[in-house]
Amino acid sequence: MTYWLVLLSYLPLMATLWLIASLIQKNVSQAVQYEIVIGGFLAFGAVWYWVGLRWVFWPCPRCGKTYSFKFPWGNVLRRKCAHCGLEKWADPVSGTNDNS
Repeated sequence: MTYWLVLLSYLPLMATLWLIASLIQKNVSQAVQYEIVIGGFLAFGAVWYWVGLRWVFWPCPRCGKTYSFKFPWGNVLRRKCAHCGLEKWADPVSGTNDNS
């Protein structure tokens, strides 16, 4: 869920940075404007990269190995652990899913 929230915040963040850069346009040069926007873009990219890595390498609560990645293939939308088969949202001890 955090991954999608970060992804959906991209356009509002970039619009806000562009607005801030245009408001300070009278006081600074255009090069500083571009530095603000590019800096925000790079910061967002770094956060998105970090969240994506946490999502891909999330540990399974039962076996402790990566939930969605098994070398050489990975699927972040996987419904079962790639190693032990624990279903998503299931109790790690009993293996049953109480949401159904």
